Amino acid sequence: YEASGNVTRKYGIVDLGTLTWTNVPSGSVVAPYFNANFSGIKSHESTSIVIHNILCAKYLTTKRADGTFVDKCITVDGTSTNISAINIKDYAYTDTAAFKAAMSGVYLVYELDTPTTETAAPYQNPQIVDDFGTEQYIDAGDRDVEIPVGHDTFYRQNLRAKLETAPNSPDSSGDYLMRRSNGQNSYVPYASPLPALPAEDGTYTLKCTVSDGTATLSWEAET
Repeated sequence: YEASGNVTRKYGIVDLGTLTWTNVPSGSVVAPYFNANFSGIKSHESTSIVIHNILCAKYLTTKRADGTFVDKCITVDGTSTNISAINIKDYAYTDTAAFKAAMSGVYLVYELDTPTTETAAPYQNPQIVDDFGTEQYIDAGDRDVEIPVGHDTFYRQNLRAKLETAPNSPDSSGDYLMRRSNGQNSYVPYASPLPALPAEDGTYTLKCTVSDGTATLSWEAET
């Protein structure tokens, strides 16, 4: 998947339950097995002695050569330049219809004979940034190859707002109010925490009384 939007697909996937299967009970040194015509898998030299790039969660990938294609195995068939079929050996089944039903939802991933080129949305090598910051790979200087990172960093809007308005943290612990002046934010300490809210509904004014340098805060009800 390139930044331009070009996507090169090298592998395909097929539901084995969608294929037309034939029971091959005899007539071959590797029989019995089930056979389904299928093309598009990349061939790697002789099909009888090479394990091809196929993967199935239900069956072990093997060669088709005598002695290796055994029970619970999957392999391919064809020529040295053209794969034309998929073969599966599973002694639990002798009926073709039952085998086909059992293969429903069993997928085979395979290397495409000819990679495909598709078009998707282009992108600008974004870095993923969460609400609490960003992560970036740093080359410590002990590698021969540099680790590339995106040049454009996109922040979520809420994080950007925090970065633009967050003031410097105070050096000491305590209770602070934050104020904004001339586009700059700062922390303003106050001597004591706000008093508890009044129990009764009404309109109140916060009153500060200073005595001998000690500030006392209280709520006064407006009449």
